[in-house]
Amino acid sequence: MILDLAGLDLSTLVKQGTEQNREQRQFDLDDAGVSLTKDIEDRWNQRKYEVQFRADGQQFYTFVKDEKDRHLFN
Repeated sequence: MILDLAGLDLSTLVKQGTEQNREQRQFDLDDAGVSLTKDIEDRWNQRKYEVQFRADGQQFYTFVKDEKDRHLFN
C-alpha cells in the first residue's frame, strides 16, 4: 500500500533491480520518497517527517525520520 501511495509499481522496481544499471530505480525511489513526504506534510500538523525509500537487490526499505531526531527508522 505504501508503494501505491508513493506512486511506485512493485513489478517495475523488481525488473529494474535485475538490470545492469540500477540508477533509474534509485531515482524513482527518491522521487517517490519526496512525493510521499509532501503528501504527509499536507495531512499531518504534527512534527515534520521525511520518508526515504531504498533498495538492495530485491530488498526494499522504507525509512522515516523527523525534524527532532534525524536518525532513520524503518
